[in-house]
Order: sequence, then structure tokens, then C-alpha cells
Amino acid sequence: MKSLCLLSLLFASAVVPEHSMAPALHSVAVVPPDSREARVLSTVRDSFDTDDGVHWLLHPVEGQPSRQRSGTPYIVTRLDPARPTRLFFATDFLPTETTPRGDIGQIDDLGRIDGETIGVSMVWQDTKWNAHAGLVLAKPNGDEYTPVRILEAPGIRRAVGGPNGTIVAITHDLRGGDAPLITVYGRDGAILAEAYPIGRFLKAKQAWQKSWWARIRRLGDDRFALYEPEAKQVRVFRVEAPRRTEDAELFVTAEKKRDAEAKIVELASVDVADAGAKACSDEEGVRVLDIDATPANRVTVVRTGIFDGKYTTLVSVYENGEVRAWRNENPWRVVWRSGTGWRGVIMKDEILHEDVAF
Repeated sequence: MKSLCLLSLLFASAVVPEHSMAPALHSVAVVPPDSREARVLSTVRDSFDTDDGVHWLLHPVEGQPSRQRSGTPYIVTRLDPARPTRLFFATDFLPTETTPRGDIGQIDDLGRIDGETIGVSMVWQDTKWNAHAGLVLAKPNGDEYTPVRILEAPGIRRAVGGPNGTIVAITHDLRGGDAPLITVYGRDGAILAEAYPIGRFLKAKQAWQKSWWARIRRLGDDRFALYEPEAKQVRVFRVEAPRRTEDAELFVTAEKKRDAEAKIVELASVDVADAGAKACSDEEGVRVLDIDATPANRVTVVRTGIFDGKYTTLVSVYENGEVRAWRNENPWRVVWRSGTGWRGVIMKDEILHEDVAF
């Protein structure tokens, strides 16, 4: 299988012309090995930036059993230049009286909704040990976070804010091939729009995996970019939604309502199945770390995987039918936005931050 993949890699590179490019800014710094950040980065699974200079790292916690899932539960650590580095359990974003003592829940993802409000995708237990899943909207309150809305809906991955108070989320909801990859919610729990079915013949577990590999970035008030792993395309779309009256309840349940409707309008679709991503699936070692798109639909994709037989980080820019790329033989494990570029984390004998901008 690997030899077939490598042969396909050579074929894909021959078909899609790729021009090399150099970063306009490039610097490398060592993360202090005795710092809390270094300890977290040594086990980090994913990273999220919330467009306000704050970065979040998703990583496992040792020594804390999770009753709702097998294995080690995941938590997040906040890296904030204005506040001390701190870790958060899922239950830190919930009212204390609604969760059983000693349970920490499971965090799946995190994104910025609007202003200082973040959306934390999680699984948790109530005081009777019944399992729940959904999205918690929370605002900072000193060094803590106070929930302002708890949307119960299975299968929400990463969520970002949409126009007129809506929420635009990567979803899978365990319906397999019938599940939309993008769902637009109102803050009252209304399902306003759905688009991009994950894959008609996928099973529930496969649908969950595809949603994990997907990436979404908010480009403006109503404009978004989505990496769709099944089609290996970046789709740029706009959400049109009327303003709705918000429900005053803290807990709401996702449901379709007659008077609730929004539109998802696709603006551009860019095929990014080149230089190895076309030949090797995500399961075989190619993973998209981040995406971006300009108003002129110049699309940038950051991914780490096997390219031309080497484990590499590849930054590809798609514009006017051409592909320009920068290859880094010191592959990034995770990446987040830093100024006008990206900060990648290199895991070698020591942990390094590498900043690049194009």
C-alpha cells in the first residue's frame, strides 16, 4: 500500500505544476524546556487560535479517569500573552451544580464565537451520570469562564461565530453519510442551514473521522473557508441569516424550527488534491493543519505528511490556477496563526517555535 502511495505521489507531482516560494519572514526559537508550555506541547494533539492573540492547545491529562469515554480525557491549555498559562477541564466551562464532583468531562474542540465569547465542543455528565454532548458558549470572568449558552447537540466539532449571532460549525452527529459537514445554528438551538454531506457511504465512525480532519476558518462577518476532506477541496462560502430573538434559557437543544432558515452560498471551490494529498488519504499520514483564503479567493493550505517520500510540512498557495509551495523538512506537529503568518511547533530533541509569513 505504501509503495502504491509513493508511486501515486510522483504521478500527482508531475500532473500539478508546483512552483517553490520562500517565506517573507522566517524565524526559529527554542521553547524553554522546563516551561509549562513545553510540557504541554510534548503531548499536544491539536491547537486553536481565537483571533485575539490567545492560543489553545488540546492535549491529554494523565491520572484522571473519564467515565464517558475509554482512555485518557482531553483538556485545553490557554496560552495568553496577557494572562498566566492555565489549563481547563470541560467542566470548568459548566455551572458547578450541574456536574458530578470529580468528573472533568472531555473537550473535543474550541473556537472563537464573537468578542470574548468562545465555543467549547465537549462531552460531559450531569449529576445523575447521564452523558451529554454539545457546544458551550462562555465568556471570561476574571481568570475563569462563565457559560452564557449551552447548546445540546451531538457531533459538533469546531464552531465559529456567524452573521447576526449565528454559529457555524463542523458537524457529524453520528448519522453517517446523511450528516452535513457544516451546520448553522441559532443561539436558541434552531438548526438554520446544513450543507456538504460528509459522504453517502460512510459509517458513523468514518463520518466522525472526516469531521476531525476538516478545518474551518472565519474570513469575515459572513464569509468562511472550509477544508472538505472527502473531496479534498477548500470551499469558500457565505452565510446569509436574519437576526433572531435569542432564547433566555441557559440550556437549549438543537432542533429544526419552521420559522428558522438561513442560506449557505458557495463563492469558490479550490481543488487542493496535489503534491501527495491526492494520492495519500489522511489515514495514511497527510493531515491539513490550517487553511486561509483572501477576498480574491487566494487559498493557503498548511499540511504535514508524506510528500515525495519524505515526512514534510507543506504550505501551498493556490491562486489563478497556479500552485506555489514551501516545503519544510522539519515538520510541524501543530500550527496556529501568528500575526500575518503561522507559528508551527517542531518536535525534535528540543521543542521549537517556527514563525513564517508569506
